[in-house]
Amino acid sequence: MSSYGNFNINNKKKKNKKTAIAVVCVAIIVFVGISVLGIVAGDTKEGKQNVSSAVQENAQLKMQISELNGEIEKMQTKIDDLQSELDARPTIAPTPYVPQGGPTPAPSAAPSASPSASVKPGKSISPRTGR
Repeated sequence: MSSYGNFNINNKKKKNKKTAIAVVCVAIIVFVGISVLGIVAGDTKEGKQNVSSAVQENAQLKMQISELNGEIEKMQTKIDDLQSELDARPTIAPTPYVPQGGPTPAPSAAPSASPSASVKPGKSISPRTGR
């Protein structure tokens, strides 16, 4: 029979692999134990009261949000109604603004050569005496 070499090398690799698996398993068991202790230790009366008060506050805030959303919807409908009323009103074209010292707008119709009075002057009447 022939010799296939040293069988002890394969045994060392298997032993190292088993040791690594054992260390990982122990670490997982320790982590789970610490987690369970944390959950059990955190399950006190004060912790339960804090959770219940937070749940109540959450419910109240959700109710307030729903009420405020209802008010927003009412205001939005009122805004829409006012906007449609405003759109229905007739509008007048705005008078163009001409700043002082700026260019004068071109007249729409050519002015007459000489202006004429609409009323012929007659005898002057004093506004104080009425004569």
